[in-house]
Amino acid sequence: MKRFEVAAAPRVLRDAAVASAAEELRQAAEAARTGAEVSIADRPRPSLPHDDAFRIKPLRGSLMIEAGSRRGQALALFWLADRLRVEGRLPSQAVERAPVFDVRYAHLGFPTAPVDEPPYVDVARMTAAMAGLRDDLRRCLAMGITHVTLAPREVVMPNDHPVHGARAEAYAPFYEEALRMAHALHIRVLASGDEFLYYPGAVEEAGAALSVEDPAFWRMLQDKYRRLLARFPDLDGIAMRIGEMLPLGPFLAFDVIHDAPHLGVAEKYRRFVTALHDVVVGEFGKLYLHRTWAVSEHEVHSQPKEFEAAFHDVPRDNLIVSIKLTQTDQWQWEAYNPTFGVTDHRTAVEIEIGRAYHHRQECPDYIVTYVEPGLRYARSRGASGIAIGALVKGADTWAEASAYAVSRLAWGERDVRQLARDWCAKRFGRAAARPLGDALMLSDVAMRKGVYLMPYASTHAWDPQAFVMSYRWTVGGNPTLDRGLGHLAFLREFYWFCRPYLADTERELDEGAALWAQMMALLAKAEPKIEDAQARAWARRSFDLGEGFIALTVAYAKAFLRYFQYEETLSPRHRQRAQSALRAIGPALKQYARAGGYYDTVGITVFMERAAAGLRSKRAARAMLAAPSELDLLAAAKRAMAEEAEALRRARRRVKLLEWRAEVDGREVIRLRGDRVEITHDMDEPARGIAHTVCGALPRGWRAAVKPIRCRDYAYVAEQPSRANRGTTTICVEDPRDGSDIYEIEVWAIPQK
Repeated sequence: MKRFEVAAAPRVLRDAAVASAAEELRQAAEAARTGAEVSIADRPRPSLPHDDAFRIKPLRGSLMIEAGSRRGQALALFWLADRLRVEGRLPSQAVERAPVFDVRYAHLGFPTAPVDEPPYVDVARMTAAMAGLRDDLRRCLAMGITHVTLAPREVVMPNDHPVHGARAEAYAPFYEEALRMAHALHIRVLASGDEFLYYPGAVEEAGAALSVEDPAFWRMLQDKYRRLLARFPDLDGIAMRIGEMLPLGPFLAFDVIHDAPHLGVAEKYRRFVTALHDVVVGEFGKLYLHRTWAVSEHEVHSQPKEFEAAFHDVPRDNLIVSIKLTQTDQWQWEAYNPTFGVTDHRTAVEIEIGRAYHHRQECPDYIVTYVEPGLRYARSRGASGIAIGALVKGADTWAEASAYAVSRLAWGERDVRQLARDWCAKRFGRAAARPLGDALMLSDVAMRKGVYLMPYASTHAWDPQAFVMSYRWTVGGNPTLDRGLGHLAFLREFYWFCRPYLADTERELDEGAALWAQMMALLAKAEPKIEDAQARAWARRSFDLGEGFIALTVAYAKAFLRYFQYEETLSPRHRQRAQSALRAIGPALKQYARAGGYYDTVGITVFMERAAAGLRSKRAARAMLAAPSELDLLAAAKRAMAEEAEALRRARRRVKLLEWRAEVDGREVIRLRGDRVEITHDMDEPARGIAHTVCGALPRGWRAAVKPIRCRDYAYVAEQPSRANRGTTTICVEDPRDGSDIYEIEVWAIPQK
């Protein structure tokens, strides 16, 4: 075997990026059982088209690397290591590569290890976590990343609060170390997060009001970033998002662009970006990357006229406007974003690696067939940067396949099938790469046909497959109040959109399942060729999980489409077809459970109960056509809250039963019986940071009432304790708005009227 050697001047080999890449090449050569003799030119070559470009030439039995920078030299070594892992050999012909996107950034998390008392940071845990961040940065370098956005920035934001300020200062040395680690690898760091976040009391301390019409508010915002950039002079810039406001630990959130409704969203957006630009760029000369993403389809992120109104007179210097490739969120049947090229600002195109219905990508779903032409579209409209998704940690995720492929698309490659095979060669071995890569290519179409109802999906920009959401089959309405009738009304809308195309819709669903069957056959062909037993077992588990997910979704969709066809006609033939489809859900549920499926199936079970009742009796089917609307339910919730507030005010005696706190984005149902608390997620994203304390027992014959402590929308008793429900109090906490907020409630017992 040829010996392994990377020859270069000592100062080149001492460079951390080059040294890291040389070690990766050594490991790849060892795994491939081959040698490698590589020489690196001492000085960067200005003749190359880009600082990150490199040229590799065979030279007397060795390979000679010329590059435009030290990072370019490291990227050349990483590329050679990739070729060894994919092909088992080094290139025999000259190669020249240059990126097509100048800025290539990824999102990373700054680790935290909080403790409640001084020194506010667990140093041992934090030190170990920083080692993980170092590995993430090396991985970013190998993927050609030039910048990382490091979140959450709020934990190191200097402030005068005795706890939050002290904690920020305790984290500061670790943050400075993160900057040193990144810079050693020639990666720039942007402090990242959402705005506007603040700790309780901060607004009052600044002499400001939470209002975009208060000049003191804008001075407060600007002063935050003056202090941050002064505290960390080595920061390369700021990455900002204002379109999806989420509270963060102890920090509260204020939705800047939806305050003062008499002002247009675009005008408030312009004020925000200009205010930040004045400080970040104007005062400190740093890079300002502004992410336009928002949870809407009608505002700045998605609409050219709104985008133009927000940005037309915003300064251009040192500003990158980062725009998601998709017009709304990451789904199938999604239009490319039309806001690229609307103004002449420098822009980056953001790629989200995971689809919205299974972010963790535990089963194959290769998004690159959609992304590759999208990148060419964005470049044709002026995009010069790219965000390569939030890098998912851990080997057992198929999102890695898409991230790997997108990182190579950033260098102008186009053969997405070959990229799939290359990743499979690295993950499962070269012998299995072809069938598994071909299976990946089928996964995108299988998911589109097996999960989406085309007549509905192709006409709905936002949430085109709303009956399946991350980690659950969605339940519509409020089953706690409407006994499932709202869920039937929710599903019925899908039926009406599919009604003119029912046969075509069912055929597409069946085609999705058939495509997954083809994938299973390709897996069976690949399995004997996968030498790594753990990798082989993971491939089997994930393919089985995908098969179960598709099978259950197809069975469910066919059942509710056929049920509503029966509901419309009440004919014996349609009743028989609906009964047959309903029976098919049971085996599909068992198959999904056997495959390790973890999605909440409440939406499916609520439908099955209602449909079974409707199929037993025409009268029941007709009766279930009427359901309270969402507005009716919210109005009832509002009345319930008012009645409970009045009852608490009048009560001469009361006993506290429960204290409950969480960050809510949707609906949480709390069931309290004695000292037992059961919490069920019922709508949108699951609550985070749930904490509760049982304070007392409900006296016999008393009723419950909710006292909101912090509640921007609804918290009320949906069902009082009774003999029928074995003394269970059911409480709904509901946040129907975009984004999430902190909810704090108390539940009290008061005497019955």
